[in-house]
Amino acid sequence: MEYFFSFIFSWAGLYDGRYDILTLKNLVVEDDKYAHVRKNVSETDCIIIDEISMLSAKLFEQLEMVCSVVSGNNKVFGGKQIVLCGDFFQLPPVPDPLHLDDGKFCFESEVFKSSITHKIVLVQVVRQDDDRLFKAVRETAVGTISEETDEFLQGLNRPLDISENSTCTHLFAKNIDATIFNSGCLETLDTEEKIYKAKINSGNSKYLNKILATNYHLKVSCLVILLVNLGCKLVNGIQGIVRALNNDNVTVYFPQINESHNIYPKLFTKYDVKSKSVVASREQIPLVLGYGLTIHKAQGMTIENVVVHCKGIFQPGQLSVGL
Repeated sequence: MEYFFSFIFSWAGLYDGRYDILTLKNLVVEDDKYAHVRKNVSETDCIIIDEISMLSAKLFEQLEMVCSVVSGNNKVFGGKQIVLCGDFFQLPPVPDPLHLDDGKFCFESEVFKSSITHKIVLVQVVRQDDDRLFKAVRETAVGTISEETDEFLQGLNRPLDISENSTCTHLFAKNIDATIFNSGCLETLDTEEKIYKAKINSGNSKYLNKILATNYHLKVSCLVILLVNLGCKLVNGIQGIVRALNNDNVTVYFPQINESHNIYPKLFTKYDVKSKSVVASREQIPLVLGYGLTIHKAQGMTIENVVVHCKGIFQPGQLSVGL
């Protein structure tokens, strides 16, 4: 899921959503760096977007504009077929004040209302075959918990091993809780440790601190998650195990693809739409510890074994997504 969204942002030239719609329109029409965007759109007849609940109204409208401008006609999405898949009972888009994105669902956009005319509700559940679990997920998403569901969930309450566990990922509502848990797990490892310091750290750090730290403490054998796309296989959100701590890179084994790769520092930036300038930048190893994740980060991921920490849940959809 993380990869898919990064892919469609790059495909349409939206990138991290930093531009206002007029600036983006001018770039798509005039900038040579957007030649690949013009080629992508002109060669595409049908666009399929999964996990559509995570695409904000602002970005949905920008995607429509790019398709219309490149196609050169006034039809919605330039006359291209649009197929959207997802569940709007899941987590809403994350607001980004710097990018003037208020985090509204895309279905709140007038463009959505005028372009999406056919709606199909899928009723067959294929992700799990336990009717009680399906009912619990649906009722927690809607917010109406039956006595049967309450008893089912209470019945799952049992002693759990909440120490580091290579086969288990812990989900938390807030970043701070995931960070504390990750630090505790790292301390228990009796292996080689290395600190990776950011090479570039300019601007206001608060804009990047939630994404990555200025100093990373990593150990051999620790669990990590990749934060960027480095290819079709090495995608944002893939989990790995550190095999070696090198001077300028980290060797990580990724079980999902059964491959090891050296991960080098990447430049992260934060752009302010109003001032039209980069307000923070940091060059750092694009990895974070992977013992604990936020429910937001884990949405759409496939995880073998999971512990959901319900304490601190603050947003509609968090509990049902965790379940």
